Amino acid sequence: MPLSKKDEDSILQSWYGPERALDERVSRNPQFHPFSDALDKFMKGVVSEGAVLLDQIVSEWNGIVGAANAKLCRPVFYRDGVLKVEINHPAFKLALDNPKMKTAISNRLNQLGIACETIQFIPPGTVKKR
Repeated sequence: MPLSKKDEDSILQSWYGPERALDERVSRNPQFHPFSDALDKFMKGVVSEGAVLLDQIVSEWNGIVGAANAKLCRPVFYRDGVLKVEINHPAFKLALDNPKMKTAISNRLNQLGIACETIQFIPPGTVKKR
């Protein structure tokens, strides 16, 4: 005969203590899912996939281009495999806007599971804020 919820709670509290009993109940219940899953599902309906991926790129930017280069530029737009990166000064464009650097950035993005076919280095303020 199955135990009632009250009896289960009593047993869990006596075994694990009142502080940990609820955590144990939640961890054993298959119908509970992490809150982040629900938030991700909600955000997919509100925010475009490109914006979500851009947020991921921004959070990983130091690791993608290195700390020194991250001070010179920042990702501002991503959609359908196109990444737009603002460069702080025109002189830095010479150092960053080359096939070797673009390939390295694309490879790092692909390692993160973000498909990137085109990287465009642009001056600040080119991308309109919504």
